[in-house]
Amino acid sequence: MECVAPDEITEEQLLAYSYNEADDASVAHIQRCAYCAERSRALAADQLVLRALFHRVECPDAQVLGEFHLGLLSPTEQAAIQDHLNTCPRCVAEVRELDHFLQEASQVANLPAPQHQIKRLVARLAPPSPDLEAQQPALALRGAAAAQADVYQAGDIKVIVGLEVDGLRAGRKMLLGFTAREGRPLESLSGAQVHLSQHGETVAMEQVDTLGNFSFSDLKSGEYELVLITDQEQVVIETIVV
Repeated sequence: MECVAPDEITEEQLLAYSYNEADDASVAHIQRCAYCAERSRALAADQLVLRALFHRVECPDAQVLGEFHLGLLSPTEQAAIQDHLNTCPRCVAEVRELDHFLQEASQVANLPAPQHQIKRLVARLAPPSPDLEAQQPALALRGAAAAQADVYQAGDIKVIVGLEVDGLRAGRKMLLGFTAREGRPLESLSGAQVHLSQHGETVAMEQVDTLGNFSFSDLKSGEYELVLITDQEQVVIETIVV
């Protein structure tokens, strides 16, 4: 697949489109060029890795939130974390996911592991990897205010997701994702299925491409569950707020 008119648009204009900042001529070109529409989505997804480095830097890490949930912190520390939760819906969501995970674990702790069953892993919010910090930090600054990106970890799989305005559909959002298996090339998850569901019903399905990217468009506001399905496991992000 190739651009229908390569001389009409540049990489900078494609990136501007992903931030909903493109001029009318660029928008018109991308609306009629499937290649450039896909390229714009890929450029936006690449920025998610970098935006994650600048997000939630003041939030407590997952271990501290876990100790708070279990009541293991000092009274002063418990009060400080509670104050933070009063103003941070993302940390509240992480504590809620932890509570759900612990309830599930207690229910199945004494059951034997089923044979030949794909593992189901609940992804937890994780701090950005230091390895990502060396990747073109200047590009992260350009999009840092445009969207928030979250890093999730489940086993050796990392999933980064973020939201953008859907420039083709008023009032709708796009969910952009990047996924990788630690210590493996990006194409190791190519072809994996990604399911997006709401209220227990699947609303969209996509595949991970050869660079680890996936995306969903035309999303209404609300809470969604995302499941990444490989031949070895199902990685579940239980709550994504759009």
